[in-house]
Amino acid sequence: MRLIGSRPGPNGRFVKGGTSYGGPGGSRMIGDHVLTVTERQQRRRDKIGPAAAAAAAYAAKMKWQKANPEKHRASNRRRMLKKYGLTPESYGQMWASQGYACAVCRSTAPNSSKGWQVDHCHATGKVRGILCAHCNRMLAGAVDNPEHLIRGIEYLKRAMVKAA
Repeated sequence: MRLIGSRPGPNGRFVKGGTSYGGPGGSRMIGDHVLTVTERQQRRRDKIGPAAAAAAAYAAKMKWQKANPEKHRASNRRRMLKKYGLTPESYGQMWASQGYACAVCRSTAPNSSKGWQVDHCHATGKVRGILCAHCNRMLAGAVDNPEHLIRGIEYLKRAMVKAA
């Protein structure tokens, strides 16, 4: 379709007023230069400000996550496995070896909307097991120090004796 006052742009598309009609992503043109996605994003940031651009990007991300919950969940799982150097098979084997429960409290509920959490040593990065959110926070609060946990147990025992 040729519009009045238009001229042929890249790939034979007709453009009017610097805007390409049709094509993937609605390419924008300045003169004979087609702006890349990155250039368009930078121009938007310059026009509306970095805080507004970040807010718009976040809103778009949240909208996509809400519209695609299964894809979002799968993406998070892939990211988590990659972060800890696990494969779906190694994760499955570890999970089965724990009896499909938290390695510490044996709970079968993850206690978090984010699901089960991979516990790892912060010094070495080595994966230790799969935990529920409560146990993972407990170990993180103890800063991976068994002495903190032992003192915590002793404290709880003393407090239980006083309460009885």
